[in-house]
Amino acid sequence: MPNFRLDHVSMLVRDIAVSTQFYVDVFGWPIVRTSGNPVTGQWLGIGGSDTLHLNQGDMATTTVTKENHLAVRIDGFDDFLAKLTSMGITYYDWVNTPNTIGHHPAGFRQVYIQDPNHYWIEINDHA
Repeated sequence: MPNFRLDHVSMLVRDIAVSTQFYVDVFGWPIVRTSGNPVTGQWLGIGGSDTLHLNQGDMATTTVTKENHLAVRIDGFDDFLAKLTSMGITYYDWVNTPNTIGHHPAGFRQVYIQDPNHYWIEINDHA
């Protein structure tokens, strides 16, 4: 059986600068690669060699739902929620109750936020 690893996740965005700034400011993910002149693509380092690849383009036919989300595990879950609150970013549980922590049936905590393109991002403390 081959050994697979996640390389990157690619997301179409309306404005590369706004989206990049969001992920840098909220998550602290550094820009590791840029493409285009003017810039139309950014790769942000999530951790290890995993990256989030943002591509600027027309999102007119893109459907965004909570069921299709990016999920990240984080150490310091409570500190991160405090950061979101200080930045004025509302987080939600699965049923969209504002500023409420959800609990996955497997026992870990999780919240959801939306980026400038309305993509949902799950943040959890799954061990």
